[in-house]
Amino acid sequence: MADQPPTEEDLHDLIEAAQEARREFEAYKGDEYLIGDWVDDNTSIDDAIADLGDPATLSLLLGWSGLEYILADKHATAGLKKLLIQRHPGILANLAAYAKRQKPKGKPGPKPKDGKYLYEKIMELDATGLSNGKISLALFGTTAKANLVAAHLDQARNKKYKTRPAEQRPSNK
Repeated sequence: MADQPPTEEDLHDLIEAAQEARREFEAYKGDEYLIGDWVDDNTSIDDAIADLGDPATLSLLLGWSGLEYILADKHATAGLKKLLIQRHPGILANLAAYAKRQKPKGKPGPKPKDGKYLYEKIMELDATGLSNGKISLALFGTTAKANLVAAHLDQARNKKYKTRPAEQRPSNK
């Protein structure tokens, strides 16, 4: 039974549980979010505080839960602050990786009103033989943006904007 993938109902229950846990976290107003669950019959408060100040524990919390969970607990925050002051290389690397995490993309921007994107207009005007300055003057009303026109043309020449299969570079097989 453990080899079978979860059912649709199980996935729905997991998603609901995760959403509920996130709502509880966002509603939490105290400053001992993590330590409360850490202390039990076998672990004293001092041992739990020492565990929350450990670089390995903080690295795991940062990777799994995120910085906001560490900052919600004064003991974990104090441990993180101490390690940052000591410039602990593992913590610095984990914080850098956390900062570089892929953020969810927003909705795509609006379509242009006249039906053509800027790079398409630039490519068409370039095909007529106009210079970058004249293209800039036509589109932006100034020649000061000739470098922007050149950048769009360079990207177009490197086929960044080409999406149709016939326009893509042949692969080296």
